[in-house]
Amino acid sequence: MNIGNYEFEEPVFLVGCEMYLHDLPGVYVILDLWDNQYYVVDVGESSTVKSRIQSHDRESCWKLNSRGSLYVSVLYTPYMDDESRRSIERELRSMFSPACGHY
Repeated sequence: MNIGNYEFEEPVFLVGCEMYLHDLPGVYVILDLWDNQYYVVDVGESSTVKSRIQSHDRESCWKLNSRGSLYVSVLYTPYMDDESRRSIERELRSMFSPACGHY
C-alpha cells in the first residue's frame, strides 16, 4: 500500500494484529477504514513496532477519532538508522496532519 512516497505493508485489522506484526524497526500508520476509504489517524516510528503497537499510549486517541474500523500498516526499516526513520515519520505527519500523534 502506498502511503506518501513509501510502500507500506498491506493494512491489518488492529484487533489481533500482533500475529502479523514483527518486532523490527519501522514506521507505522494507524488507519481508519470508513466508507471504503482509509484515513490516517496516527503516524509513529519505533525500533520494535510490534511491542510499540501492543502497548501504545495513544490507543484511546485512535478509538476516539475513528469512524469505522482501525487498521495498522507498517514500513519496516531495519536498514535505516533512527534519525532516518524519524524523518519519514515527520514527513508523513506533515503530509497527513493526523488527529493523533502530532507534535
